[in-house]
Amino acid sequence: METNSKDPEIQLIQPLLTKFLKEKQGVESSAKINGKIPRDLCSQCPQFRTNKITLKPLNVSDKKGLPQLLKWVGKNNVASIQANLLTGMSFDVGTRKPIPYKQVKFLEKGIYYYDFSTPEALELDDFFVKSQTRFEGLSSCPHFDPQKPTVMHLLKEQFSNERLTYSNFLFLCCEQCSKEEEEEIIGCGGLVKRGFIFDVRCDLTTLLFERILNDNDIVYEKEQNRDFYPNSSILFLRDKQILVNLAGERLDETMVSMLNPKLIVNAGTKSTCRVAQI
Repeated sequence: METNSKDPEIQLIQPLLTKFLKEKQGVESSAKINGKIPRDLCSQCPQFRTNKITLKPLNVSDKKGLPQLLKWVGKNNVASIQANLLTGMSFDVGTRKPIPYKQVKFLEKGIYYYDFSTPEALELDDFFVKSQTRFEGLSSCPHFDPQKPTVMHLLKEQFSNERLTYSNFLFLCCEQCSKEEEEEIIGCGGLVKRGFIFDVRCDLTTLLFERILNDNDIVYEKEQNRDFYPNSSILFLRDKQILVNLAGERLDETMVSMLNPKLIVNAGTKSTCRVAQI
């Protein structure tokens, strides 16, 4: 397929793609190296809109049993921890050094990951007994210091099917996270620290391109619940008759035939884009 740079569709999309590729590298690098995603991108994410996270200081009663937990975290140089305190039957722990008495589940990028079935196995029975009546869970931010973590009360308000539920967590975090505004603490699991860098589970590519479209007042559609839109990274600019395939995967031929766009933009490898006109 050939393209004509004088076509209005290409004249519209080319500057947007240039801006997109320029910003994409910086956003992805910051997320992987520093564990930070711009707040305005997070605000576009459905997970962000359905979860409100508020951090509050612990009161005196919240601190009961906490010394045992902090001692264990520092002793084992813990990098991440997730636990269900209601049942005490699920503790997922990542440490920067092996735990001698426990078989490692897997080793990834310098972090040893373990599953513990009970708090007793973690030597945290006192912490568990004194915390389970006040908190449903225990979690951590991706960049806390195990030797001197800040411990906060994390209140999660979740909206689902027009219902509002509240969950209370003990949250181990760094000093910076403890001072963030509530909308900046996403708590969606989109960033997970592995060794010295972060695994990014967010669809930053789509979020970034959507932001650029919104900034330019360009209307688009994104459906992922219909057969014609198997991937949320496929956007359709109906008014402009432009189909954007950010995932770079094979497009459904039936969908393309029915939409009959004037232009298809396919994401290529190594942060490039190929523009082709039908």
